[in-house]
Amino acid sequence: MRDALFDLCRRFADAHVDSSGVAVTPVPGITLVRALHPGDLQAAIARPLVAMLLQGRKSVTTGLASFDYGPGEAMVIAADVPTTSQITEASQRFPYYALVLELEVTEPSLGFGHADAAAPLRFASAVRAALR
Repeated sequence: MRDALFDLCRRFADAHVDSSGVAVTPVPGITLVRALHPGDLQAAIARPLVAMLLQGRKSVTTGLASFDYGPGEAMVIAADVPTTSQITEASQRFPYYALVLELEVTEPSLGFGHADAAAPLRFASAVRAALR
């Protein structure tokens, strides 16, 4: 399954990526990120999301904590938080790919988000249709 997900995401990202490295999917809230080389350090206020790294590596710092992510690992951000991040491993031969699922926070005081449980199935169907 992991290889099938990676192949589907890779093919869609390669066909639809914009100049900033983002491929917007037909399913709202799901995007793919592709980079062909390591990136500069970027600072942002990260929105609630789950990002699954499919290939490459990324370093993320929030507050005093730093994390390095690789293939098959996921990063969960449950609230708007300041972060710095950098894609640390990517190349023309082995691009960085990440699947990002935005979370919708329904109760700000809880700090937890939820995602549409059917979104991954709609994503897979929509991407398959787009690649035909």
